[in-house]
Amino acid sequence: MDQRFLFITGMPRAGTTLLTFLMNYFENTYVYSDTEYHPMSFASMVRHPGLFVLKQPYGYFEEFKPEYTYADILKRPNWKIISLIRDPRDVLVSRHASDKSRYWVPFKVIPRVTREHLKHYDDPRVFRFKYEELVTGTQEVLDSIAYFIQRSYHPDWADFHKHWKVSNSRMSMALNGPRPIDPSNIGNWKKEEHSERLAEIMADDEIRQCIVNLGYKSNGE
Repeated sequence: MDQRFLFITGMPRAGTTLLTFLMNYFENTYVYSDTEYHPMSFASMVRHPGLFVLKQPYGYFEEFKPEYTYADILKRPNWKIISLIRDPRDVLVSRHASDKSRYWVPFKVIPRVTREHLKHYDDPRVFRFKYEELVTGTQEVLDSIAYFIQRSYHPDWADFHKHWKVSNSRMSMALNGPRPIDPSNIGNWKKEEHSERLAEIMADDEIRQCIVNLGYKSNGE
């Protein structure tokens, strides 16, 4: 029985939820989006062939236990990983729709995700890209994913927000409800309202190094 698995992971607030929604447009895929599964036990749950897509569980890099790494997943030959990152400054000034009174992502998440994202760089089963690429060049990203998983996708993907059934699931809430892809929040960290938070971010040597290692400019551009 031909079963393959695609694990979408990376930074919080970096488009993993959006991409999981979009994966519904790929042919012969089964997307598990309303419930968050632990990847190390997921394979035992399915009983038919196909490509199964799941997203990292809530708290993957914080409190979800037991912890696991990309290497743990890649030990299984029928698994692939898509790893997304975003400018750490935008991640760290992000607020979630469920609680706009606080910043959502703790500093400690950034170094761990950065390390995982940059590992296994030569492994053909790991596909990496940036949130900024996803929201400004979605078509190109989907084309690359299609090649990566050897699946075509339906051309109506851009209307995903019209077709998706609105629910109270954590996935839907994470997007503030399905809506058109909007690149306008790139560079939110530059807004005056985040100036104090940004000062804390840039005072952290480890975070600053992550910004550089991930290919973002740390000089205010």
